[in-house]
Amino acid sequence: MALTLQKKIREDTMLRTGFFSLAESVFGISFRDWYAEGNWTDRYIPYALAENGRVVSNVSVNLMDFSFQGMHRRYVQLGTVMTDPGYRGRGLSRILMEEAIRDYREKCDALYLFANETVLGFYPKFGFRQAEECRLSVPVTPEKAKRRRLDLSKEADCTLFLSCYQRSNPYSDFAMIENPGLLLFHCSFLQDCVFYFDDWDVAVVTQQEGETLTCYDIYGRGELPLQRLLSMSAVPGVQRAVLGFTPIETENMTQMPPTEDDNLFLLDGRENLFLENRMMFPLLSHA
Repeated sequence: MALTLQKKIREDTMLRTGFFSLAESVFGISFRDWYAEGNWTDRYIPYALAENGRVVSNVSVNLMDFSFQGMHRRYVQLGTVMTDPGYRGRGLSRILMEEAIRDYREKCDALYLFANETVLGFYPKFGFRQAEECRLSVPVTPEKAKRRRLDLSKEADCTLFLSCYQRSNPYSDFAMIENPGLLLFHCSFLQDCVFYFDDWDVAVVTQQEGETLTCYDIYGRGELPLQRLLSMSAVPGVQRAVLGFTPIETENMTQMPPTEDDNLFLLDGRENLFLENRMMFPLLSHA
């Protein structure tokens, strides 16, 4: 049976179900609730090869909008690169990568992806060049403050959170905008990590591990100094906050050593802000 290239997975029940199954078997990730809740939008476009309606290989196109120093940037992120074990070694990912790049390289300011250590030699074959991200941390002194956890399964809390997101991150130099679907996908794995400060009309997505507070992102008003807001988000025992976004102000901040996960690659011939700027893609923009 010949393989067919499919670009409209979401609208086809059989292909969509096959895509869900492949993602679950390869990555252990389920897209089913995300789809059922209406959060799969036109921004997420799987490119798949299917055999008799069964999806066996995939590369997804993610249409991304960012604000960089007040300027709008349209990027494309490739992700969900996966192939059924029984179909590997046939060059299927290459076919899909080349098709996606051909379709979008002239329709965006930059085209990029993230890769783990096992495939670092694969993406340069398509013209991608590895770039170094800069992730910063700042010391904090926990400060008691009134905040409440948002339950995004409740309509009122989700509406409040998204209204904050629409105002973006006032502390970020490089923020993902106009992509609530991807944001809610990430927050489905961070259900206990979304908080709101009523007095300051600001939402934070934070997670504590030992002495470290990871601040994935902040949305809403920016009246408080960033370091104080982070201190108000910390509980006793936390000594530092690691930022999941590029801050505008970097005073008192320290650069974190690079990790082995999520190595960034950008396509040559398109914009590469990382050559001249110490920055990172927001953690909640990874697809």
